[in-house]
Amino acid sequence: STLLEAWQACEELHFTSVDEELATHLAAGLQLRAEAAAAAGLGDATNYSALRLLNLDGGALRDAGALALAPALQLQPALRALHAHNNQVRDEGARALAESLEAHSTLSTLDLNSNFVGDGGAKAIARLLKGDSKAPALAELLLYDNRIGPHGARLLGEAAQQHSTLRLLHLNGNNVGDSGAKALAGAVKHARALDSLYLFSANVGESGAKALLDALKTPKPIPLRALELGGNPRIKAETLAAIRARLGAPSDATPFDDAGRTGVFLASSADKGEL
Repeated sequence: STLLEAWQACEELHFTSVDEELATHLAAGLQLRAEAAAAAGLGDATNYSALRLLNLDGGALRDAGALALAPALQLQPALRALHAHNNQVRDEGARALAESLEAHSTLSTLDLNSNFVGDGGAKAIARLLKGDSKAPALAELLLYDNRIGPHGARLLGEAAQQHSTLRLLHLNGNNVGDSGAKALAGAVKHARALDSLYLFSANVGESGAKALLDALKTPKPIPLRALELGGNPRIKAETLAAIRARLGAPSDATPFDDAGRTGVFLASSADKGEL
């Protein structure tokens, strides 16, 4: 009873090395939390706290584990952040997780960095940005080092254009391509809150970079302050220089800072960390 009460009182849960089997047990535990919440009525019992953060970074969740967890996540409506970095999750698992979160209006961070998510998973995640008033108020969407191609990047960019709270979109290490970059340029232009876009080593070429440059010419209440375009050798140096000038980046700006999120980051087209 004491252990169950402690479990129910945790607003943040952090696990490492969660595999498919452990995911099944975790799902059962989350089901218990949901039952406790239902028993508490409005959730004001002293021994119950709504789950706000679930961190599963660095495991082996894979698709089977994500599928096992998804129904239990659906029962955690107060969830604000889900971190599942480096868990070998592919499209099927990403789709299940995204669908489980569609009505979580408080969700602000979704982290699926360093998985195997492709265009199918990106399509499901994009729907999180296009939902109704009950859809997540996402501020951070972290998808670097996945397998998202131009089509998936285009879907994310088009969906992000309609979203009012998305602040940071991280797509480093995906095959965004020029068509994806052009859709993301639309997000730079129209997404009200977007101020940080990461496209390091994302196969962005000259036409994609020029679309981003054109988007930066449109005034918006919250201007873009962080744009990472290193590792894209098809972008001409003069285009990077024009983007830098448009953003007001200092001449000695570096591609990254300690936090990896502040400032304006533009590596050279040769990716030497120079501007």
